Amino acid sequence: MTHESRLTHELRKLLTMQRTAALGTIGEDGTPFVSRVPFATEPSSKRLVIHISAMAAHTGNLQARPDVSLLVAQPEVPGEPVHALPRVTLQGRATT
Repeated sequence: MTHESRLTHELRKLLTMQRTAALGTIGEDGTPFVSRVPFATEPSSKRLVIHISAMAAHTGNLQARPDVSLLVAQPEVPGEPVHALPRVTLQGRATT
């Protein structure tokens, strides 16, 4: 297995094993806002689907400015170093 294919495999595994992520949006005044959101992968479209409430602050932020950052990370294991946890940060634009 090549290095790139191993990384792709690990990325897919991380995105399918984790159920929540840290969603970064930008508030009306330009202030960064981060919240935890549930998400799922949608293999047919190669997109991630996040589940958010219409009442949540990040929903208003996304409607005004759809630029997002999403951090997906493997949970911490007690006693293990946290700096080596598998994780990925994705950046993009939210759509409905």
